[in-house]
Amino acid sequence: MLRIGQQQQKLEEAKIKLEEERQQNIKEEQERLEAEIRRLGDENERRIGEEKRRMEEELRRIKEEEERKMREEKQRIEVENRKLEEELSRLRAEDEKRRNEIIKQGETAKKRIEMRQQQDLKRVASLVLKADSEDASNRTLTRSDSKGFETIQQNEEKKEEKKEVERNVKVSEF
Repeated sequence: MLRIGQQQQKLEEAKIKLEEERQQNIKEEQERLEAEIRRLGDENERRIGEEKRRMEEELRRIKEEEERKMREEKQRIEVENRKLEEELSRLRAEDEKRRNEIIKQGETAKKRIEMRQQQDLKRVASLVLKADSEDASNRTLTRSDSKGFETIQQNEEKKEEKKEVERNVKVSEF
């Protein structure tokens, strides 16, 4: 019986030892798993950090590209605006030149009309004087008087033409 007791004691000691080993194995496996979890967590953090940096870099690159495109577009618009302003200035200068030419032509036409009127008035005056001297007592229409009458009519028509030219000049100045 002593042997059975010793065997039972050895068996109990073996059970205790097995239980201690099992507990030790569980503890080691738990530590290994915790270390693996930490390693995987660290690796995930590193990957997340790398992905975040990559995305931030891509975002920065896209932003720089958009800013560059906006600057180029702004410069293109400024160049186009300068060209349009130059064209507008050129067109305004041409319009001013044309307007001045029209005014000058109108003034020249006005002077010609005035000169013709002066000549016509002189002719009428000389015809009237001639008619008066030839036939002071008889006031019936003679051939020279009717010419003078026609000249007066022509003068009136020329005055109307002059007024029309002046109106056209004023309209073109406007």
